[in-house]
Amino acid sequence: PRPKGGPLRARPSDSGHGSLPGAALFSESAGLTFGTEVHEALAEIEWFPCPALSSSLSPAAAGILRTFLAAPEIAEVFERPTPRSEVWRERSIACRLDGTTYTAQMDRVVITPPASKSAKGRIFLIDFKTDQGEPAEIALRYKSQLEIYARILGVWSGGRHEITAAVATIRKPALVRIC
Repeated sequence: PRPKGGPLRARPSDSGHGSLPGAALFSESAGLTFGTEVHEALAEIEWFPCPALSSSLSPAAAGILRTFLAAPEIAEVFERPTPRSEVWRERSIACRLDGTTYTAQMDRVVITPPASKSAKGRIFLIDFKTDQGEPAEIALRYKSQLEIYARILGVWSGGRHEITAAVATIRKPALVRIC
């Protein structure tokens, strides 16, 4: 949307959302409450081994998160690539691309600096999704969101990093690479 007389603004995360019945939005294992609870718990994890899950989690969220974190394909998301690597968790950013100002909340970004002046570093962007469904279908719904996030990170890094983006599906643990 364009504010009256202002530049075009967009939130890439607004795309890809399916519809839920009103009651499901606030049930224990669906919708906004569940998604917020899961994202907050995942934001607490810097690297593996991770601390114990919060005792304040609902039983549904705790069970699904335990299964998700135990899945071998998810380990890459939480393992520190090098001692110099850093992680952003739930990082808010804004960037202007092609005349549009994008605002984004990135779930997890692992940044590994270049090993030498002639090498490129690596950025691994992970977006957690609590949607129900098959991982490949979920990833496809959010493909454009992650592509924009990757472009934003490319601008931010000045081309000094190779960027990989993936969707991590929570309910059926999977890591689906987008770019």
